[in-house]
Amino acid sequence: MIIRNCILVASLVLSAQAFANDYPDTTGTWKATLDGVKLQKNLGSAEHNVNHTPAETGVYQGRELTMEIGGQDGFSFTGTKRSANAEEAFAGIFLHDNSHFKIIDFDGHSDCTVISTTEIRCDYVEINPVNSNLNRQVWIRQ
Repeated sequence: MIIRNCILVASLVLSAQAFANDYPDTTGTWKATLDGVKLQKNLGSAEHNVNHTPAETGVYQGRELTMEIGGQDGFSFTGTKRSANAEEAFAGIFLHDNSHFKIIDFDGHSDCTVISTTEIRCDYVEINPVNSNLNRQVWIRQ
């Protein structure tokens, strides 16, 4: 009985350790489609904004970005998001469940869910002196 319980505990510990390090591979190129809303605070231009919507408050749909994740080290990763007009670096970490992650960039952050090996869905919040953006994103692996 004692040996069987020890084997059971050891297998549970090994399974938990294996699961704890089982992060999805996010490296590579992803095409992101954004639908959101922007609140314009003034008529200035936020040059770093990669979604480049007009300098006005309003809804936007179908904006596209390229998300390039160049390096992943276990639970953490870094990358660059690009539009035709700008690019911005970002960094992210997987949460403890290994299917959700958070991303930060220079003035915003995303909460993301891995749907499959080819699809990720994110909700983005950005606040800067010029404008604020909220958008939902669907990433498709290229």
